[in-house]
Amino acid sequence: MRNSIKKVYVTIDAVASAVDSALRSTHLVPEIKVKDKPAPVQKVLYEEKDEDGTKFQNKVQIQASSQLLEEPASYHPPAKDTERRLKASSRLQSRLEASPREEESAFVADDVKVMGQFEDLYIVAEVENKLLLIDQHAAHERVMYERVLDSKDMGWQELLNPVTLELNPKEKIILEEFIPFLEEVGFSISEFGPSTYVVTTVPTIFGRMESPDVIHDIVSDLLSVGRIKDDTEIYDHVFSTMACRAAIKAGAVCNKDQMADLIRQLKKCKNPYTCPHGRPTMISFTREELDRMFKRTG
Repeated sequence: MRNSIKKVYVTIDAVASAVDSALRSTHLVPEIKVKDKPAPVQKVLYEEKDEDGTKFQNKVQIQASSQLLEEPASYHPPAKDTERRLKASSRLQSRLEASPREEESAFVADDVKVMGQFEDLYIVAEVENKLLLIDQHAAHERVMYERVLDSKDMGWQELLNPVTLELNPKEKIILEEFIPFLEEVGFSISEFGPSTYVVTTVPTIFGRMESPDVIHDIVSDLLSVGRIKDDTEIYDHVFSTMACRAAIKAGAVCNKDQMADLIRQLKKCKNPYTCPHGRPTMISFTREELDRMFKRTG
C-alpha cells in the first residue's frame, strides 16, 4: 500500500506543473455557464464616483470585531472539525428528498478508488482508468450550497454567547438590506446600539459554534460585495457565503472514509463539477494525457 501511495505522489509531483494549463482545457470538465461573482475582498467594500465621474474605491474597513480573521498558512483544522462538517451536510441530504438530476455524474462513487490525499487539500483517486484530483474544499462547498439551496427549513440554534458587530454608517445600510434574507435561513440579527448589531441565532448547518469567527467572516463577505439590488442575487450570495464557511477547510486532514463520504455526497449534486463561485471541483487525466505530459511516444 505504501508503495502505491509513493507512486501517486511521484505522479502528482510530475503533473503539478501541468495542472494550471489543464484547468484551462475545456475537455477536462463539462462546459457550464456560471455567472461571474465578485471575489470576497475585505478592505474594498464598494465603489463610488468622484465629482468628475471617475470611479474610486472606498477604503473603509470593517471594524476589528467583524474583520475576517485569516488562518495562518500552517494551520490544520482538527479531525473532529472535518467530521463535524461532513456530518452536517450528510444530515441535510438525508432530510431532503432525492431531487431529479439533469445529467448523470462523470463518475459513480462506488467505482472511485481513493488513493490518498495530497497536501491536505486534494483527494487523489482513480476512476475508469483516469487519474482524478478533487479539491476537497470546493467539492464540499458545492455539496453544502445545493443542500442549503434545496432546504426549505434548515433550523436554527441559539448562541450561548451572542456575537456583536461594530459597523460604520455605510456598513449598516448594507447589512440592513441583507438582514431579512439572513433571518429566513436561521440568523437572528438586531440592533444593539447606534452602531452595533447583535447576532443571537445561526443556522444549524454550522453545527456547534465554537468560535464567533465564522459569523464575523460571513458578515465580512457580505459587506465586501456592497449593495445588491436583485433579490435572487442576494439569496445566491447569502447561500454561497454560508456554504463556503461551512465547508471542509483547505488544509484539513481527511482519512479515506471521510474522502469516500465526500465523494458520495458530491455524486448526489446536480452540478458536481464546479463550486458555487465557478471553480472546478475536480479534474481528470487519462493515460494518454499523462503520456503526452511526460512526452512518452509509442
